[in-house]
Amino acid sequence: MESSTAYRPVGRGDTRPSPAYYYMIDNLLECRKESGFPSNGEFFDEDVNVYLAGLLTSHVFGSDAGTTAGMIIPYDIPLFEVASDEAAPRRRFNIYRANADHLLIRLGVFDNPSGRRPGSATHMALARDAWIGRGKAYYRLAWACAAETFRRPTAIGDVMGKLSSGFERYVGVLSAMRPSCLNMIPRISNGEMFHLERSVLEDDRKKELTALYDSFLDAWTAYRKSGTSDDRKKLYMVSDELKKADPSFSFDPLSADTS
Repeated sequence: MESSTAYRPVGRGDTRPSPAYYYMIDNLLECRKESGFPSNGEFFDEDVNVYLAGLLTSHVFGSDAGTTAGMIIPYDIPLFEVASDEAAPRRRFNIYRANADHLLIRLGVFDNPSGRRPGSATHMALARDAWIGRGKAYYRLAWACAAETFRRPTAIGDVMGKLSSGFERYVGVLSAMRPSCLNMIPRISNGEMFHLERSVLEDDRKKELTALYDSFLDAWTAYRKSGTSDDRKKLYMVSDELKKADPSFSFDPLSADTS
């Protein structure tokens, strides 16, 4: 298990394994620059980096499964009803934060906010902007609950507010991490697979035709030099194969004998 959850930073003097958390934070910072949303660019948000790296690491280990069990609710109204029934603002904070985190990971890392299989029909399908709006709202509600819970500005409350304000930008950062450091690539659709296979077959056909034309020219040259019946048979055989592969090819056997 240790080897699968640790990494060695390349090009550094210290080669001791670093925890998975540091892998996440290093790549998060790199992807923030690549996505045009560097740390502290629009506002101070190094605290958000720490939070996101911890969130990603918790999904690697599954350490958040127990604390969020039963909190993830896929629809707005039932979620609000469950949260409203909670008398303690801390409990409401945890519910809204868990659902906001869930959407952030679903949108950024998996590009599948509904959690449904690709292509599955649903009458409740939402546009991506609607899911982003939900995520922003959930973090905003978590921020409000944090203020009610702690009665003063807190670090976690600040993070909730920043995640709400820049939700779509943070989704973009996690999306940039998906192929580069999480080794996750989008599923190839049936249409894309068809064109890919067709392209490969077309390349193979071009290579086959090139080889047959080369063989024909070699056989033609050999027969013109020798004039033997063996070379003539080989020339006719290669020309027949070429005609089958390329119907546009034309060759008159008599021309070989009269040349």
